[in-house]
Amino acid sequence: MATPSQLRTEIESAFKKGVSKEDVDKVAQQIANKLGKKPAVVKALITRYVNKGMIKEQGGKYVWAGQ
Repeated sequence: MATPSQLRTEIESAFKKGVSKEDVDKVAQQIANKLGKKPAVVKALITRYVNKGMIKEQGGKYVWAGQ
């Protein structure tokens, strides 16, 4: 099973380059498959990071902003 820090690391690395709004579900699915989690868990975590301001929207893409 993936630890929370592994999930965060995978999400961070995926969003550092920027992810278009249309590809967020696809990226969540890829991370979920890689770590053996359900896609809904990864999507919920991404949503939490967006709400906290750790992932920001810039020019139609979501980009990792950190803490």
